[in-house]
Amino acid sequence: MMLSSIGISILAGAIVGVRFNVVFLIWLIVVVSTCVVVIGTLAGVSIYPLLGAVIVFNVAFQAGYLSGVLLFVVAASPNKATVKSQPERHDARECRRAIQTAIAQGLQWQIAVPRDLPHRMIVLLLQLDQHRDTGFAGHEFGGLVEL
Repeated sequence: MMLSSIGISILAGAIVGVRFNVVFLIWLIVVVSTCVVVIGTLAGVSIYPLLGAVIVFNVAFQAGYLSGVLLFVVAASPNKATVKSQPERHDARECRRAIQTAIAQGLQWQIAVPRDLPHRMIVLLLQLDQHRDTGFAGHEFGGLVEL
């Protein structure tokens, strides 16, 4: 029973990983954990087996989610026919950079990166830039304006 439940958790996590973003994963983990605790408490199960079950199912669910995201990234990556021919020997750094770029492009839709910086951060960056242009050594922060 426990093994099949773990398998179902992994499969459900993979489905969620292909279809939804990480915010939905967090919401789903909270809801499922709450349901497991409530049902277990109503069934009279003690707290330690309940916590163990919640941890095991959440780890299985997150492993499935990660495998679903990686499956989506691999499936969404361009095939060899559309990629320009590349030399067979690559530098290790170039290979790592290409892998990082492919993963970042695949995950870009799942993690919303803010395009605009907050006003306070812009002011601090401008102040640091101004200090750099005037020969600021970087070890004195007394001149920065507090907002």
